Amino acid sequence: MYVYLGWFFVVILGIMILPALLSFLFKKSTSARKNKFLKELLKLSRKSHKIIVLLVIVLAPVHGYLALGGLRFHTGSLVLISIIVTSILGYRHYKLKKKSSINLHKLSVALVAVFLGVHLLYPNLIWYLMN
Repeated sequence: MYVYLGWFFVVILGIMILPALLSFLFKKSTSARKNKFLKELLKLSRKSHKIIVLLVIVLAPVHGYLALGGLRFHTGSLVLISIIVTSILGYRHYKLKKKSSINLHKLSVALVAVFLGVHLLYPNLIWYLMN
């Protein structure tokens, strides 16, 4: 079960970056700006973005509990912590509307991607480093 939940998170994280990808596409392509489907998809993805983040934050410990038989510090913990930091920075941008806050949010997304890659490729890395 934890394997399916983990891959569900990978798909969800892909959906979470959809607003940024569509915004980038709209900036670069005039034909994309005219596409009504893409405009509606951007609106929907922006609305669902916050809900999906909360879902990930709540369900990630369940995934870890099922995989490890308990809650322990693990590479998945690093992914979750980086997602929480990214969420805080995203909320900060939502409230302040400052360019620096969105840049920090984007930078922290890159950190999430790095930790997710480590988690998928070397899930026991922390255990090996500690022993």
